[in-house]
Amino acid sequence: MTAPLHSVSTHTGEGTAVSDARASFEGFFQEQHPRLFAALCLTTGSREEAGEIAQEAFVRILERWGRVSSLGDPPGYLFRTAMNARVASDSNRARWMTSGDALLVNRLIGS
Repeated sequence: MTAPLHSVSTHTGEGTAVSDARASFEGFFQEQHPRLFAALCLTTGSREEAGEIAQEAFVRILERWGRVSSLGDPPGYLFRTAMNARVASDSNRARWMTSGDALLVNRLIGS
């Protein structure tokens, strides 16, 4: 599954550098999204959660693309960012859920 990219206005006056960076990130996104999404589906067991975590990871990478693109292993940085986002998501969910809530949720979803 490949998610479409949506245009973001970049009125920075940097012209070609911005275009090159955007093209570079778009290529990276198109290449890595299917792999990341599949890995997250396997680790979360949920396509919806995998999509949310992948989106969050790509946004974080885009915000730092100038630095990340020059690293030796940008896909590795992406996957680590996604796994960190997943752990944070699990921690936030656990923090808000009492043990009674967990029992109720498990009964509702049949776990």
